[in-house]
Amino acid sequence: MRSKESHSMQVGSVQGKAKRLPVLDGMRGWAALAVLGYHMGPMMPGWNAFPYGYLAVDFFFVLSGFVIAHAYGPTLKKSGSFRSFLAIRFIRLYPLLFLGTIMGIIVYTIRLNISNQSVSHDHILVVFFSLFAIPAIWIDPFPVNPPVWSLFWEVVSNILFAFFYIYLRIRHILFVLFLLLIWLASAALSSGSWLELGTVREFWWAGLPRSGSLFLIGVLIQIAVLPRIEIQPKSRPWVYIILLLSMSVSIPSTFPRIWIDAICAIFLFPAIILFAANSDACLPRISHFFGELSYPLYATHMPIIIVLGGIFARLTNIENMYVFISTLSIIISYSYFAHRYYDIPVRRMLTTKLYRS
Repeated sequence: MRSKESHSMQVGSVQGKAKRLPVLDGMRGWAALAVLGYHMGPMMPGWNAFPYGYLAVDFFFVLSGFVIAHAYGPTLKKSGSFRSFLAIRFIRLYPLLFLGTIMGIIVYTIRLNISNQSVSHDHILVVFFSLFAIPAIWIDPFPVNPPVWSLFWEVVSNILFAFFYIYLRIRHILFVLFLLLIWLASAALSSGSWLELGTVREFWWAGLPRSGSLFLIGVLIQIAVLPRIEIQPKSRPWVYIILLLSMSVSIPSTFPRIWIDAICAIFLFPAIILFAANSDACLPRISHFFGELSYPLYATHMPIIIVLGGIFARLTNIENMYVFISTLSIIISYSYFAHRYYDIPVRRMLTTKLYRS
């Protein structure tokens, strides 16, 4: 049995002293807002600020690989502290995932009651699985809180990264990436829709090549690309602009939309992260604010949208702009309070218990 001292030292070593990347924090926040805008689309007929906001998930996957390799890679190479890494990631991800799931279960139950559906064994299993972020692949992967699909695959990527990273060299990562990209291309051709990859029952498994390939691209940017090129640190506001345009502007093309999505995910987003990593923050306070809110917003926004969507659907002659502003304000406010008064205290408590165990 490990002593308390050795366990605490190991946890501290895994956390490391990696510097924060304020531009990437801010971009994570703006990408979360793009997801929110995309999911708000059905509430506002004829108007959607981010019709391709689903691509923000792919940006998150690349960013996750980059940040995890940046923050944990060097120390994991030395210590191989698999269990401590998982504990740290659990503390970071699960409290808000749990909150969003509880909110989703409440809304899910209310919708069953409104539609006069009796509670079946399937419904009970769905609720049970959702508490552990396990996909209910026999019905719909994540009906309680749909955005959890990407968190599930991020957790899978984190586990595989932590377990194998100590044994891997760059050539091994490139080989695995090559296999995952072939698998991803096959899934995309079968589906015909980038949006379906990982999100629907028929292609729930495609979340693995989608998340895994993009995660590894992010890892490679950090460990193989940045050390070999020199990018001068300076302000690059265009990285924000290109990121948001990629999720909001329809590009006239004879190519199917799925291939434009793939180009954004596999080439454009990694390039944005490469330049953003060595950029000075624009509007640092705003970037920090939305960066802090990105995860609580992503984990909890969908149940709120479902409730507000039901309310607004019963109101007549309501302007889209009012729907947009009121929904955005409510969700950002809720995310702030969830972050400050729930997530931070719970993570602090869990971290204290981890150090004492």
